Amino acid sequence: MKNTVLAFILSSGFFALGQVASNGKSNLCSSDLGKNDSYIIYPGCEKEKNNAKLKKCANKKIQDYFQRNLFIKPHVKKSLKSRNQKLNILFKIDTTGKVFSAKARARNLVLEKEALRLVKRLPTFTPARVDGKACIMPYILPIEIIIPKGENK
Repeated sequence: MKNTVLAFILSSGFFALGQVASNGKSNLCSSDLGKNDSYIIYPGCEKEKNNAKLKKCANKKIQDYFQRNLFIKPHVKKSLKSRNQKLNILFKIDTTGKVFSAKARARNLVLEKEALRLVKRLPTFTPARVDGKACIMPYILPIEIIIPKGENK
């Protein structure tokens, strides 16, 4: 893994999706939080004072986590038809801060399984809040895996 490069396709690394339902029945929250709402807090980001800084900190911490921990076995690297592999990971953070409903999409099943292994090991977050109530925040984490020349042969 040391030579494998992960490129986070979006400059923000990952982003939240979803809306707070107008009927009040769903507790999905939006990444477009108001002044009195709070973004999820990744452990180690507690000192950040506003939602923009909390989001930036969480993005950086999750990117670093995947960069450090994504492991692709040498025989899998050799089986990949392309040196550039796209991996999309979707997950949600519930009202208690736990990750759930994780899905991964890639051209290679082994990459999907590795991504899901890492998502399951993410720490517990402080959940996002809208109007003082904890809400579920969905995420998409797009990653491009670049296998250095020669490692996939």
